[in-house]
Order: sequence, then structure tokens, then C-alpha cells
Amino acid sequence: MNGRPIPVLIVEDDDGLNHLIMSRLLREDFLVQGVATGQEALSKIRANPDALLLLDYALPDMTGMELLDRLAEHRLECPFIMMSGHGNEQVAVDLMKRGARDYLVKDGNWLELVTPVVNRVLLEIENERRMAAIEADLRQSRAHLRLVLDTVPVILWSIDREERLTLCTGSDLAKLSVSPDAVLGRRIAELLPQNPQAGPRAQRALAGDSFHFTFELQNRIWEGSYAPIRDHGQAIIGATGIATDVTARRRADTVRERLIQELRDALGRVKVLRGLIPICASCKKIRDDRGYWNQVESYLQQHSDAQFTHGLCPECSRASFPQLRREEHPPPAAP
Repeated sequence: MNGRPIPVLIVEDDDGLNHLIMSRLLREDFLVQGVATGQEALSKIRANPDALLLLDYALPDMTGMELLDRLAEHRLECPFIMMSGHGNEQVAVDLMKRGARDYLVKDGNWLELVTPVVNRVLLEIENERRMAAIEADLRQSRAHLRLVLDTVPVILWSIDREERLTLCTGSDLAKLSVSPDAVLGRRIAELLPQNPQAGPRAQRALAGDSFHFTFELQNRIWEGSYAPIRDHGQAIIGATGIATDVTARRRADTVRERLIQELRDALGRVKVLRGLIPICASCKKIRDDRGYWNQVESYLQQHSDAQFTHGLCPECSRASFPQLRREEHPPPAAP
């Protein structure tokens, strides 16, 4: 019993009996203290509210029941074992209703029962506290899981063998204006009358098939998948599904495909000149495939989308209009 975290507080006004009980418990390495009055017990319990009370029914300043009432007033609920010098069935029933872990009548060799009863009750308390801690952890884990499921950007659901929803969650439910509590227990085909494939898909999954699918709902495009749920014996007990809103991605794909097609069309209209082009070294005319000689601009217009405008370079301007040269450079004035 070494290291037991729950102390035992003996509340007994008979000093000799208090000492005897304490000696027996100390031999088993219990953590034990003893007091003689209810007021002393209140002070000890305030300092250590986790103690197990080994409580005498009749105390000099109050009864054991009155001590329990005082503890309740201070919102202190200690586990307790009641001891009494008089066996009274009604009192025992009332004490059990108040939460007594056991009821010991001080007659015969009752002291022999104290240690095993205390040991059993402390083990029960330890197990209860351990289970309470496990349940608290479980509640916290469930709350965290619920938070994750409620905020993940999908719709996640499960159905039973009757095609009734047992789970429906995910932040994308808001896009459909659907409340999970309003759909649980209903058949999925009844909820989606505008989608005639909803029922057959559920039946296919319940038949053991896993598959992907696409559907439209409320002007949105969804990609979904189904898979059967199996127990440890591989028997199908339901199915689970998940759907993702891919409307934005599909629209982006459509825009991208349109742009790609427009680019392809534009490239198809581009004319590219390649290979050797026969050109006259003197007049610069180009010979076409039929053997005719064409002006450069005429040839390029026929074989590309280029358009030409005409003008004169400075050298041609001076050759064609020599008077411009004289105007630009007049002779020097006579001295």
C-alpha cells in the first residue's frame, strides 16, 4: 500500500478506539490522521478535501449526518465510511443514499473488517478517478475531433445499412445551407431528390464497392468518393463518403483550356518563312515556287501576315531629289 495518494481521516471521539483503528491502518502503510470532533474534521477536510472519512455516527459536537450537511454547505464532497455503535437499517439506507461507501456496525470483531473495507473503498476511489480522467481525456479528444471535422473544407458523411445518415459534417455544408442536426437519421436519397444517383451510389457502397464520382448540386460542381465501413469481422455495417467543392478549379480549368485553344489558333495563323529564298543580287527580286520574280514586299505579303508602308531612306531621297541636297547645303555667299 506504499505511496497511496488518498489519506484516511478517522473521526472518532473514543480515543482508545481511534488509536486502535489508526494502528491497524498504519500497519498496512495507509496515510492516516485521527480527530475526535466534527469541527476538527471540518478543518482537516478543508486542508485536504480528497481524504476518505472513517466517520463515527455520533460525535460530541454534531452527528455524522450533520457533518455531511456542513460539508455540503461548503461544497465539499468527501468519500466516507460510516461507523455506528447501533445497527439501524433505516439509518444505513439513508447513509447509502447520501453516498456512504460502506456502513460498519461496532459489534463483535468489527475491527477486523476495517482494514479490508478501507482498502476496497480506496481501490474503488482510485479506479473511479482513473476512469474520470480517461473520460475527460476522451471528451477532450472528441471535442477536438469534432472541431477538426466541422472546419475541414469538405462534406463528410456516413450512413448505416438503411442508408440513413449517422454523421454529416464539414465546413462546406454551409454552402448548401444544411444543418447537421436537421439531416441525421434521414435517408440520403430523400435529402437529395434532385440528384437521382444519390440512392444508387449509397447502395453501391453498401454492397462493398469503393469508387469516385462527380455531381452537381446547387450550381456547384463536386467531386466525391464512397467506401464501405466494415467491422472487425469484415462485415459491412455502413458506408462513408466525402465530397469536395471543385467549382472554382473547374472554372479555372475551363478558362485555361480556352486560353490554350486561343493561343493554338493564333499560332496556326502565323506564317513563318524558312529555308533558302532565291533573290536577285542586283534588283533584289525574289523568285517564287512557280519561277516568277516578285518584288520583295510582294513576296513577303504572300507568304506572311506582314504589311508594308513605303517611304524613302535618306540616300534614296538625295538620289531621287538632288535639289533637296542643294537646299540643305546652299553655296557660300560671295565675299
